[in-house]
Amino acid sequence: MKKLTNAGLFLISISFASIAQKLPNVQPSTGLRAPATIKVDGKADEWNDTFQAYNHATDIFYTIANDDDKLYLTLQATDPVIAKKILGGVKLTLNKSGKRKDDHPITITFPVYNAKSYSKISPLLNKMASNKRNNVDNDSLKYLINGELATGEKEIGISGIKGITDTLISIYNSQGIKAITQVDNKGALTYELAIPLKLVDVNENAKLLYNILLKGTKTVNNSHSVTMDDGETMVVVNKKKSDNMSTAQIIEEFETLDTPTDFWGEYTLAKK
Repeated sequence: MKKLTNAGLFLISISFASIAQKLPNVQPSTGLRAPATIKVDGKADEWNDTFQAYNHATDIFYTIANDDDKLYLTLQATDPVIAKKILGGVKLTLNKSGKRKDDHPITITFPVYNAKSYSKISPLLNKMASNKRNNVDNDSLKYLINGELATGEKEIGISGIKGITDTLISIYNSQGIKAITQVDNKGALTYELAIPLKLVDVNENAKLLYNILLKGTKTVNNSHSVTMDDGETMVVVNKKKSDNMSTAQIIEEFETLDTPTDFWGEYTLAKK
């Protein structure tokens, strides 16, 4: 495997921190036209890996945009713990009334938490974080993780969309809703979602109130696979077993994964 230099890793971490500090906490409500080249492929290449906001409540970069036909949501997590949390499910709520309490909200949840898939991917994300700390290239691990993500994430949770009575639909659905998560070789996890505007059923230039919720993962037998400072993976059976530094770190990650986080914003559809 190729190795990255310490200087390179330092510059990458500084770059992410600097970008996050300069971005707004919530994307401005003015509509944003999606690039003509946009694809729902788990990459943010069409955005040049730049985002409209960095939300501190959820620790994610994100962009909402639209074209004539679809509404797009792109998220990215550069922290491996937040990447794991995304695997517990991202729930997007769209309120056409413009109010937080809406009688007919639209909700789309992806991925739908899959404990079996998560148990495979979580330690691989730990290994990727370890490789990054130890200056080891992650190309082969990236392909392995992305294969597991593609295998395990097969369903989308739906509610509030007229004509769709099922609460779960396949990612290969006939309604045109697309969703995917993938990682890059730096360990950043990118989530992409595309929703046909006809399913949202709003007029041109309509304003939408949205909520983005990271649901978090569910503990199984009070245990999690967590990332340690030394790059090792430790499975915790009892998160309060002792009071040393390692356990303090374990508890922090445990609580981050188990605690849902969310934020609200407003988006006005960009004109044609």
